[in-house]
Amino acid sequence: MARLFISYAHDDRPLARALAAALAQDGHEVWWDRQLATAGPFRLQIQQALDAADLVLVLWTARSRVSTFVADEADIALSRGRLLSLLVEGARPALGFGALHGIALAQGIDPDDDDTFRSLRTEVARRLASGPQALPKRPAVRVMAAGGALSGLTAIGFGLAQGAGQALATSPGAALGFGLEHAAYAFVLSMPPAAFAAVRSRRFGLGRFRAVARPYLRTLAAGLVVALIFGAGALAAGADAGLAPQARAWQLASIVLFATLVAAAAVGAVRLALLMASGRND
Repeated sequence: MARLFISYAHDDRPLARALAAALAQDGHEVWWDRQLATAGPFRLQIQQALDAADLVLVLWTARSRVSTFVADEADIALSRGRLLSLLVEGARPALGFGALHGIALAQGIDPDDDDTFRSLRTEVARRLASGPQALPKRPAVRVMAAGGALSGLTAIGFGLAQGAGQALATSPGAALGFGLEHAAYAFVLSMPPAAFAAVRSRRFGLGRFRAVARPYLRTLAAGLVVALIFGAGALAAGADAGLAPQARAWQLASIVLFATLVAAAAVGAVRLALLMASGRND
Protein backbone atom coordinates (compact mmCIF):
# COMPACT_ATOMS: atom_id res chain seq x y z
CA MET A 1 0.00 0.00 0.00
CA ALA A 2 1.51 3.32 -1.12
CA ARG A 3 1.34 6.55 0.85
CA LEU A 4 0.05 9.43 -1.27
CA PHE A 5 -0.07 13.11 -0.32
CA ILE A 6 -2.52 15.52 -1.98
CA SER A 7 -1.54 19.19 -2.16
CA TYR A 8 -4.30 21.65 -3.03
CA ALA A 9 -5.69 25.12 -2.37
CA HIS A 10 -8.36 25.47 0.31
CA ASP A 11 -11.03 26.46 -2.21
CA ASP A 12 -10.36 23.24 -4.15
CA ARG A 13 -11.32 21.01 -1.23
CA PRO A 14 -14.16 19.27 -3.17
CA LEU A 15 -11.64 18.26 -5.85
CA ALA A 16 -9.20 16.97 -3.23
CA ARG A 17 -11.98 15.02 -1.50
CA ALA A 18 -13.03 13.31 -4.74
CA LEU A 19 -9.44 12.47 -5.64
CA ALA A 20 -8.68 11.11 -2.18
CA ALA A 21 -11.77 8.90 -2.23
CA ALA A 22 -10.92 7.48 -5.66
CA LEU A 23 -7.29 6.75 -4.76
CA ALA A 24 -8.29 5.20 -1.43
CA GLN A 25 -10.57 2.81 -3.33
CA ASP A 26 -7.47 1.67 -5.23
CA GLY A 27 -5.92 0.62 -1.93
CA HIS A 28 -3.63 3.59 -1.32
CA GLU A 29 -3.15 5.36 1.97
CA VAL A 30 -4.08 8.94 1.08
CA TRP A 31 -3.17 11.96 3.20
CA TRP A 32 -4.71 15.39 2.78
CA ASP A 33 -5.23 18.06 5.39
CA ARG A 34 -8.55 16.62 6.46
CA GLN A 35 -6.39 14.26 8.54
CA LEU A 36 -4.86 17.12 10.51
CA ALA A 37 -5.14 16.48 14.21
CA THR A 38 -6.92 19.16 16.21
CA ALA A 39 -4.03 19.22 18.67
CA GLY A 40 -0.43 19.94 17.79
CA PRO A 41 1.29 22.25 15.27
CA PHE A 42 -0.32 21.81 11.86
CA ARG A 43 2.84 22.76 9.96
CA LEU A 44 4.74 19.93 11.62
CA GLN A 45 1.98 17.47 10.77
CA ILE A 46 2.05 18.52 7.12
CA GLN A 47 5.84 18.26 7.02
CA GLN A 48 5.77 14.77 8.52
CA ALA A 49 3.15 13.64 6.00
CA LEU A 50 5.24 15.06 3.15
CA ASP A 51 8.34 13.29 4.43
CA ALA A 52 6.50 9.97 4.59
CA ALA A 53 4.80 10.22 1.18
CA ASP A 54 5.80 7.92 -1.66
CA LEU A 55 4.22 10.33 -4.15
CA VAL A 56 2.87 13.89 -3.88
CA LEU A 57 -0.04 14.77 -6.17
CA VAL A 58 -0.45 18.52 -6.67
CA LEU A 59 -3.80 19.80 -7.89
CA TRP A 60 -2.92 22.77 -10.07
CA THR A 61 -5.83 25.16 -10.54
CA ALA A 62 -6.19 28.92 -10.93
CA ARG A 63 -6.42 29.07 -7.12
CA SER A 64 -3.52 26.77 -6.21
CA ARG A 65 -1.16 28.57 -8.61
CA VAL A 66 -1.13 31.52 -6.21
CA SER A 67 -1.02 29.49 -2.99
CA THR A 68 2.24 29.77 -1.05
CA PHE A 69 1.56 26.51 0.78
CA VAL A 70 0.97 24.57 -2.44
CA ALA A 71 4.13 26.01 -4.02
CA ASP A 72 6.20 25.06 -0.95
CA GLU A 73 4.77 21.54 -0.85
CA ALA A 74 5.39 21.10 -4.58
CA ASP A 75 8.93 22.41 -4.11
CA ILE A 76 9.68 19.82 -1.44
CA ALA A 77 8.17 17.03 -3.53
CA LEU A 78 10.16 18.13 -6.57
CA SER A 79 13.42 18.15 -4.65
CA ARG A 80 12.80 14.50 -3.71
CA GLY A 81 11.68 13.38 -7.15
CA ARG A 82 8.19 12.56 -5.91
CA LEU A 83 6.09 15.27 -7.58
CA LEU A 84 3.15 14.43 -9.87
CA SER A 85 1.34 17.47 -11.28
CA LEU A 86 -2.38 17.24 -12.03
CA LEU A 87 -3.55 19.98 -14.39
CA VAL A 88 -7.21 20.55 -13.61
CA GLU A 89 -9.46 22.01 -16.31
CA GLY A 90 -6.58 23.36 -18.35
CA ALA A 91 -4.80 25.09 -15.48
CA ARG A 92 -1.07 25.68 -15.68
CA PRO A 93 1.36 24.92 -12.85
CA ALA A 94 2.87 27.71 -10.80
CA LEU A 95 6.06 29.34 -12.02
CA GLY A 96 9.00 26.95 -11.80
CA PHE A 97 6.97 23.78 -12.33
CA GLY A 98 5.78 24.23 -15.92
CA ALA A 99 8.61 22.25 -17.53
CA LEU A 100 7.62 19.03 -15.74
CA HIS A 101 5.30 16.35 -17.10
CA GLY A 102 1.76 16.48 -15.71
CA ILE A 103 -1.56 14.68 -16.12
CA ALA A 104 -4.27 16.78 -17.75
CA LEU A 105 -7.68 16.46 -16.08
CA ALA A 106 -9.72 18.52 -18.54
CA GLN A 107 -13.05 17.62 -16.92
CA GLY A 108 -11.87 18.01 -13.35
CA ILE A 109 -11.82 15.12 -10.87
CA ASP A 110 -14.42 12.62 -12.02
CA PRO A 111 -13.76 9.00 -10.97
CA ASP A 112 -16.55 7.93 -13.34
CA ASP A 113 -14.62 9.29 -16.31
CA ASP A 114 -12.90 6.03 -17.17
CA ASP A 115 -10.53 7.37 -19.82
CA THR A 116 -9.20 10.29 -17.81
CA PHE A 117 -8.94 8.47 -14.52
CA ARG A 118 -7.38 5.43 -16.16
CA SER A 119 -4.48 7.56 -17.34
CA LEU A 120 -4.10 8.99 -13.83
CA ARG A 121 -4.12 5.55 -12.23
CA THR A 122 -1.61 4.31 -14.79
CA GLU A 123 0.75 7.22 -14.12
CA VAL A 124 0.45 6.81 -10.34
CA ALA A 125 1.26 3.10 -10.64
CA ARG A 126 4.20 3.80 -12.94
CA ARG A 127 5.69 6.44 -10.66
CA LEU A 128 5.30 4.27 -7.58
CA ALA A 129 6.97 1.35 -9.35
CA SER A 130 9.89 3.43 -10.64
CA GLY A 131 10.57 5.22 -7.36
CA PRO A 132 11.87 8.80 -7.02
CA GLN A 133 12.22 10.47 -10.39
CA ALA A 134 15.62 11.67 -11.52
CA LEU A 135 15.18 15.18 -12.85
CA PRO A 136 16.90 16.20 -16.08
CA LYS A 137 19.70 18.70 -15.63
CA ARG A 138 19.54 21.87 -17.64
CA PRO A 139 22.69 23.12 -19.40
CA ALA A 140 24.91 24.85 -16.86
CA VAL A 141 25.45 27.80 -19.20
CA ARG A 142 21.72 28.50 -19.30
CA VAL A 143 21.11 28.67 -15.56
CA MET A 144 24.39 30.45 -14.85
CA ALA A 145 23.50 33.04 -17.48
CA ALA A 146 20.18 33.57 -15.69
CA GLY A 147 22.03 33.98 -12.40
CA GLY A 148 24.43 36.46 -13.99
CA ALA A 149 21.52 38.44 -15.41
CA LEU A 150 19.95 38.65 -11.96
CA SER A 151 23.22 39.91 -10.49
CA GLY A 152 23.48 42.45 -13.28
CA LEU A 153 19.96 43.73 -12.76
CA THR A 154 20.59 44.00 -9.03
CA ALA A 155 23.82 45.92 -9.65
CA ILE A 156 22.08 48.35 -12.02
CA GLY A 157 19.24 48.99 -9.60
CA PHE A 158 21.57 49.41 -6.62
CA GLY A 159 23.94 51.68 -8.53
CA LEU A 160 21.12 53.90 -9.76
CA ALA A 161 19.65 54.18 -6.26
CA GLN A 162 22.98 55.05 -4.67
CA GLY A 163 23.92 57.48 -7.44
CA ALA A 164 20.56 59.25 -7.22
CA GLY A 165 20.92 59.66 -3.48
CA GLN A 166 24.46 60.97 -3.81
CA ALA A 167 23.33 63.46 -6.46
CA LEU A 168 21.42 65.27 -3.74
CA ALA A 169 24.68 66.43 -2.17
CA THR A 170 27.35 66.33 -4.92
CA SER A 171 27.89 67.09 -8.57
CA PRO A 172 26.47 64.80 -11.30
CA GLY A 173 29.95 63.52 -12.16
CA ALA A 174 30.71 62.57 -8.57
CA ALA A 175 27.30 60.94 -8.22
CA LEU A 176 27.90 58.90 -11.37
CA GLY A 177 31.23 57.65 -10.07
CA PHE A 178 29.65 56.83 -6.72
CA GLY A 179 26.83 54.91 -8.41
CA LEU A 180 29.23 52.91 -10.62
CA GLU A 181 31.39 52.03 -7.63
CA HIS A 182 28.41 50.75 -5.65
CA ALA A 183 27.05 48.91 -8.67
CA ALA A 184 30.29 46.93 -8.69
CA TYR A 185 29.87 46.18 -4.98
CA ALA A 186 26.31 45.04 -5.61
CA PHE A 187 27.34 42.76 -8.46
CA VAL A 188 29.94 41.01 -6.30
CA LEU A 189 27.63 40.71 -3.27
CA SER A 190 24.76 39.34 -5.36
CA MET A 191 26.87 36.56 -6.88
CA PRO A 192 26.49 34.04 -3.98
CA PRO A 193 22.65 34.10 -3.94
CA ALA A 194 22.61 34.06 -7.76
CA ALA A 195 24.95 31.06 -7.85
CA PHE A 196 22.83 29.25 -5.27
CA ALA A 197 19.65 29.91 -7.27
CA ALA A 198 21.26 28.72 -10.50
CA VAL A 199 22.71 25.50 -9.05
CA ARG A 200 19.47 24.72 -7.26
CA SER A 201 17.39 25.28 -10.39
CA ARG A 202 19.67 23.09 -12.49
CA ARG A 203 19.45 20.33 -9.93
CA PHE A 204 15.65 20.47 -10.14
CA GLY A 205 15.78 20.33 -13.93
CA LEU A 206 14.47 23.88 -14.33
CA GLY A 207 16.14 26.25 -16.73
CA ARG A 208 13.81 29.19 -17.21
CA PHE A 209 14.80 32.61 -15.95
CA ARG A 210 11.77 32.77 -13.66
CA ALA A 211 12.70 29.44 -12.04
CA VAL A 212 16.14 30.84 -11.15
CA ALA A 213 14.71 34.19 -10.06
CA ARG A 214 12.38 32.67 -7.48
CA PRO A 215 15.02 31.34 -4.99
CA TYR A 216 17.18 34.40 -5.72
CA LEU A 217 14.42 36.80 -4.70
CA ARG A 218 13.67 34.71 -1.61
CA THR A 219 17.29 35.04 -0.56
CA LEU A 220 17.16 38.80 -1.08
CA ALA A 221 13.98 38.89 1.00
CA ALA A 222 15.79 37.11 3.83
CA GLY A 223 18.57 39.69 3.55
CA LEU A 224 16.04 42.51 3.65
CA VAL A 225 14.62 41.25 6.94
CA VAL A 226 18.09 41.35 8.48
CA ALA A 227 18.74 44.75 6.94
CA LEU A 228 15.57 46.27 8.36
CA ILE A 229 16.57 45.09 11.81
CA PHE A 230 20.02 46.59 11.29
CA GLY A 231 18.51 49.84 10.03
CA ALA A 232 16.24 50.06 13.04
CA GLY A 233 19.26 49.56 15.27
CA ALA A 234 21.17 52.31 13.47
CA LEU A 235 18.21 54.65 13.86
CA ALA A 236 17.92 53.87 17.54
CA ALA A 237 21.65 54.46 17.99
CA GLY A 238 21.32 57.92 16.48
CA ALA A 239 23.46 57.24 13.40
CA ASP A 240 21.59 60.02 11.60
CA ALA A 241 21.74 62.57 14.41
CA GLY A 242 22.13 66.13 13.25
CA LEU A 243 21.23 65.46 9.62
CA ALA A 244 18.52 67.21 7.65
CA PRO A 245 15.35 65.13 7.09
CA GLN A 246 16.18 64.47 3.42
CA ALA A 247 19.76 63.45 4.21
CA ARG A 248 18.54 61.32 7.12
CA ALA A 249 16.13 59.41 4.88
CA TRP A 250 18.85 58.86 2.27
CA GLN A 251 21.36 57.60 4.83
CA LEU A 252 18.93 55.11 6.33
CA ALA A 253 17.85 53.89 2.88
CA SER A 254 21.50 53.46 1.90
CA ILE A 255 22.21 51.48 5.06
CA VAL A 256 19.24 49.19 4.48
CA LEU A 257 20.10 48.60 0.81
CA PHE A 258 23.72 47.77 1.50
CA ALA A 259 22.89 45.61 4.53
CA THR A 260 20.34 43.72 2.41
CA LEU A 261 23.03 42.73 -0.09
CA VAL A 262 25.56 41.82 2.58
CA ALA A 263 23.06 39.63 4.44
CA ALA A 264 21.80 38.05 1.20
CA ALA A 265 25.39 37.28 0.20
CA ALA A 266 25.95 35.48 3.50
CA VAL A 267 22.68 33.56 3.26
CA GLY A 268 23.33 32.62 -0.36
CA ALA A 269 26.87 31.46 0.38
CA VAL A 270 25.69 29.25 3.25
CA ARG A 271 22.85 27.75 1.19
CA LEU A 272 25.17 27.09 -1.74
CA ALA A 273 27.72 25.42 0.54
CA LEU A 274 25.06 23.21 2.11
CA LEU A 275 23.66 22.27 -1.30
CA MET A 276 27.09 21.29 -2.62
CA ALA A 277 28.04 19.46 0.57
CA SER A 278 24.89 17.37 0.36
CA GLY A 279 26.12 15.84 -2.86
CA ARG A 280 22.86 16.67 -4.63
CA ASN A 281 24.16 19.38 -6.91
CA ASP A 282 25.88 18.96 -10.28
